[in-house]
Amino acid sequence: LHTPRPPVPGNPAGSAMSPIGNASRSRPGTSRLCARALAVMQMAPNTLAIREMRTIVNREEKDQNRYHQLRASHIFSTLSLRSLAGAVRGSSVLRPPDGRMTHFSTSLRTGRAGALRAADAGSSVTLGGWVHRSRNLGGIVFLDLRDLDGVVQVSFGTDWASAEAIAAAAAVGVESVVLVEGTVVLRSAETRNPEMATGDVEVRATALRVVGPAVTPVIPVARGKGEKLAAEELRLRHRYLDLRRAELQANLILRHRLMQATRRFLSDRGFLELETPILTKPTPEGARDYLVPSRVHPGEFYALPQSPQIYKQLFMVCGYDRYFQIARCFRDEDLRADRQPEFTQIDIEASFVTQDDVLALAEGLIGEIWREAGVAIPAQFPRMAYADAMERYGCDRPDLRYGLEI
Repeated sequence: LHTPRPPVPGNPAGSAMSPIGNASRSRPGTSRLCARALAVMQMAPNTLAIREMRTIVNREEKDQNRYHQLRASHIFSTLSLRSLAGAVRGSSVLRPPDGRMTHFSTSLRTGRAGALRAADAGSSVTLGGWVHRSRNLGGIVFLDLRDLDGVVQVSFGTDWASAEAIAAAAAVGVESVVLVEGTVVLRSAETRNPEMATGDVEVRATALRVVGPAVTPVIPVARGKGEKLAAEELRLRHRYLDLRRAELQANLILRHRLMQATRRFLSDRGFLELETPILTKPTPEGARDYLVPSRVHPGEFYALPQSPQIYKQLFMVCGYDRYFQIARCFRDEDLRADRQPEFTQIDIEASFVTQDDVLALAEGLIGEIWREAGVAIPAQFPRMAYADAMERYGCDRPDLRYGLEI
């Protein structure tokens, strides 16, 4: 690997004006770089700490021997230096009580409730989420705690929880937001629930804190097998409740994954994601514009874009070569099966390409999106000339599954 560099001359370790030097002196035999990292980790994760961490990350790549010394220290036992700066920026760098580190650890929780598995048995956890269901069996109270990862069973029994905690659990209403502290334990064989991802474990809670009390919801979020949904108008009126359902959350998470797959695919092929204005001038398009009155210029209006057509062509004129944008578009037209007032489109423009280049790119992108969704599709799509489609089907986008030729 790399030969360790000689000590840096200048301010010696132990200087009264150097907190890093003091840290080095308190740990004899530790390299200056290791001591510097340890001292930074003892600071609050502010801007200075982030800058110090970036310095350490850069230096780590140049000095592999000292990197291994850092990994040997107790603070870095499960974190690589490359992810450390992100941990400082994005979440708490303090470990949970049991010593494990997760991406979703914060100052209020050790991780997500729905992510607990049998391997977590014995861990002390602090969880936050919504009360999905509640069952009071007299001597023991069960709460199903829900978050974005799923549902886990939490129990409050006289053998491990205080009377105050049991009373609070019995009184809490469904859809209340709570914080729970406890220990993950394996369920007995007869009480395991194979229909739940967390069905092998439960959390024996010792403390409960209600941070967001809730009244009985207008529409239930938890549904049993075969139980019908509430009427659509009622669900749309109380959308904040409807969006808590696992099915709708899965849809939005899938949409996020597809957008990220789109960005990766196009970025790998040299496309630049560039934004264009929303408040703009009217341009000739296929529908009417939505207008926004200007406060600064009375009597004048902005138009919301039906597409970024003019702007993406300007990018090509300016030499940006390849552009894409996951763009919001607005069109004032009558509603149809494939029309609505606002929608999102993958907008692409490229220079020095032909029709075959565009079709090949579209085939690759659509294939990548469907693979991300778990569906395999052919690498190439059947192609049909416009004249053939109109002559045989009377439509420029025929559905070939039915074979309804003229």
